[in-house]
Amino acid sequence: MSQFFQELKRRKVLKTLGVYGAVAMVITTTAATLFPFLLIPDWMVRVIIVLAILGFPITFFLSWTYDLKRDNAEDDQSANSDVTTGKKWSLTKKILFPVTGFILMVIGGIFWFIYPFLTIGMGHDREYDASIAILYMENISPEGKSYFADGLTEELINRISRIQNLKVRPRTDVAVFKNKTASINEIATELSVNYIVEGSVQIIGDRLRVNAKLFDIAQDKITWSDSYKRKLTDFFEVQDDIASKIVTKLDEKLTITTLDLKATKRQATDNLEAYNLIKQAYDHNNNPIYSNEMRSNKIVPLAEEALRLDSTYADAYAVLALAKLHKWMGTDTKNKPELRKQELNAINEGNLLAKTALQYDQDNLLAHVIITILPIFNSDSPEFEANKLLIARSMLIEAKMLLEKYPDALISQYLYAMILTQKIYFQGGEKEAFQTPLDQMLNIFQKFKRNNFVLSHPTEGIVLGQLWGDIPQLYYATGDGRKGMDFLIENKQFVCRDGTLECLSVEILWRILEGFYNSFYYENALEIINLALSQSEEDLVSFGYTINEKKGMYYKSGMIYMKWGEYDKAIKGFSQALQLSYDDDNKWWNAHYHRRLGLVYSFLGEYTKASNAYLESIKLNKTINYPESQIEIPLKSICQYGYIEELIGHSEIAKENMRECENWIGENPEKFSKNVGDYRAYEIIWPLYLYYDSLNQTTKASKYLLMAYDVVGKEKIEKYHTHPSKDTDPYFFYCRDIIKTYESSLNQ
Repeated sequence: MSQFFQELKRRKVLKTLGVYGAVAMVITTTAATLFPFLLIPDWMVRVIIVLAILGFPITFFLSWTYDLKRDNAEDDQSANSDVTTGKKWSLTKKILFPVTGFILMVIGGIFWFIYPFLTIGMGHDREYDASIAILYMENISPEGKSYFADGLTEELINRISRIQNLKVRPRTDVAVFKNKTASINEIATELSVNYIVEGSVQIIGDRLRVNAKLFDIAQDKITWSDSYKRKLTDFFEVQDDIASKIVTKLDEKLTITTLDLKATKRQATDNLEAYNLIKQAYDHNNNPIYSNEMRSNKIVPLAEEALRLDSTYADAYAVLALAKLHKWMGTDTKNKPELRKQELNAINEGNLLAKTALQYDQDNLLAHVIITILPIFNSDSPEFEANKLLIARSMLIEAKMLLEKYPDALISQYLYAMILTQKIYFQGGEKEAFQTPLDQMLNIFQKFKRNNFVLSHPTEGIVLGQLWGDIPQLYYATGDGRKGMDFLIENKQFVCRDGTLECLSVEILWRILEGFYNSFYYENALEIINLALSQSEEDLVSFGYTINEKKGMYYKSGMIYMKWGEYDKAIKGFSQALQLSYDDDNKWWNAHYHRRLGLVYSFLGEYTKASNAYLESIKLNKTINYPESQIEIPLKSICQYGYIEELIGHSEIAKENMRECENWIGENPEKFSKNVGDYRAYEIIWPLYLYYDSLNQTTKASKYLLMAYDVVGKEKIEKYHTHPSKDTDPYFFYCRDIIKTYESSLNQ
């Protein structure tokens, strides 16, 4: 042993390991200290620690191996041994540490890229000793007190779920049987459980009456039952006693650990007023007609008052964190420093509140969800854009861990599917890749449908509100957008209780409208538009919106009527949108609306009005710093303006603008490759053909007609020829004239 130790010293292995250990300690300590402040997931610290530990045997091996080569060299070259030793040790250091680092980097890279995909399922298979369903307590109180019955059920589910070897059916499964008549055996068969809990809650004035029973399905008998007649203020004591009695009976058949027993006794709060406030906050969160800002305004005072009453109430901390973030959901803070500063403050505050919730309840689902989605609120930052794929992978790992912890929670399943979708977008994935998250979201929707869309937790309201937009969008991403619209039409009656869409906020209506519009379901799109436009300014304000929310609706109506050839209605839509846009001082949209008005006026032959509209668009575009991806947008107005000026008789102005248009196309050929979009051919190249055709310059006219035809692309042209309504379908609005004119020219 002593000889081995001496050999380690002679080969400087101990010295190398000492240096490695010091560096590893500094790195792990720094990560543990800084990562929480940078909103980097906690699991990353664990990964760094694991990699540091893995590095020790690797460093040992490399140090021993390289030093052995040095010793062999010394035996052969005894002369100048000091010089040789120094050189060889220097070489060892140069090789040893980089190779060690490279190996650790490879290990980390493999972990980073492969871990999220080790399991793609929407849950995990676990062996349990038994299973139980806690049915929703029957409410025999006035409707306004129903949340006591629901609250008791959900609290029992939460507590009993903390028993590790007991499978507890989630809320979404037992909600199927809420207010429905079914026998205990039928329910047990449907849910595949060994035990069932059922009961009732009655509140009259300040008096509380609760009945509860535990059924053993195998023995076909009630193994425990009790009745409670108490004051309403004793509600939480009743909760405790029922949970305790159920656990005691189960412990007779199962092996429940002391830790699990202790966990089942942990209650959310013992303050009835605070409990009522948080239930109200949940209702506001799940109200589909509120704007995000309105939700925030409603929830914040309720949660803050609940915390004043009970400073250890984890649910209150979690829902307050959500409310702080609600205000910034969908808010564009890019290039708005002051707003961005406020948003960052809200993100940091939300992070702190969520972690405080976990301090008091380590199993708080909402708090875990908030921490998982926090990076989304940085999506407008340059840092996010530069590292979006890595961030998406990190979030996917967090979502996977959340799914493993809460496999039955719809929010866990949804977040995994949603983040997977974003990762595919960032990677530029193929259409087929979107099928997996689509199937997962459809599965979640079927669970909502099966339990009649009963919402009991704030996370469920979040999920359902997103599904109405995400599912159609995913169908669109798979290349089957019409199926997405069929999905909305088939399930319309489930959106609101009255079978309409009137309970939805303008924000959700807009997401549904986008799906209908992009899939050319224009009649359905107009139904959404008219529903949104029918809301008065007073109604919009009452739900947290402004009259400017109608801007997009007017614009979409203008686009639909323009493609239908109803130009007067199109002008009205674009003009209304423009008026609201000027109030909002959005130059990009102002320029866009002017360009659309110019196109419609040109269809009507009102060339002076068209020219004025295009000129306004050009002036506004000069004040906008367009990113590279949108650099050709100003050209659309210039090309069309030049052609209109020629029709009016302003040949010099026309020539100047068309020259600019032509030069830009020549300098940016990559922007006009085949299949880049027929709208680009129609708004940039087509005006050049019309211009030179009007001047009888056949060669140039033919050049740009062929270019426009090529840009439309073979796929779109083939669809045009096989479509039964090719001359009226809006799908061919931007390419119809190009195809017909080019193919007609071939026959001349």
